[in-house]
Amino acid sequence: MPTILLLDASNAQAQRLAGEADTTLQVCTRGRESERASTRYRSPIRDIAAKDVVQRGVLHLLQQLEQQKPDELTALITFASTSRLNVGFTQDYGSLRRSLYDIPIRDEPSLLEALRFTNAYITECAKEMFSSPVQVRVFGCLAGDVAWRTR
Repeated sequence: MPTILLLDASNAQAQRLAGEADTTLQVCTRGRESERASTRYRSPIRDIAAKDVVQRGVLHLLQQLEQQKPDELTALITFASTSRLNVGFTQDYGSLRRSLYDIPIRDEPSLLEALRFTNAYITECAKEMFSSPVQVRVFGCLAGDVAWRTR
């Protein structure tokens, strides 16, 4: 199933994050590699930008897709007040990974505009490329409420 990665590139991604995370650590007991014990502890999250957390999540997803579905078509769209097609449908996971580091932080987020843009892109590609459903995965921290409005 083709996948679109829809990333928030708004100023909300510049926010700094701090806190704690649960981590599981594998430790050797009594000096024997064969005897391992799992220790759960709280580790501090250092001061990092929300964009960095999103990038790590997307990199992890791309790694999983590349290993499990190497022929999967994947596209990358970023959004703020406007949307931008960063990478069209491709099976080149390297180009998708590289493009993650070239995403500029822009203005306020508009998920509604991003969904409209994504729908138009899917409609345009569906005529030429595929007839199966498309999976859209949204990544990022949206600031404010998102609402559908009718006229």
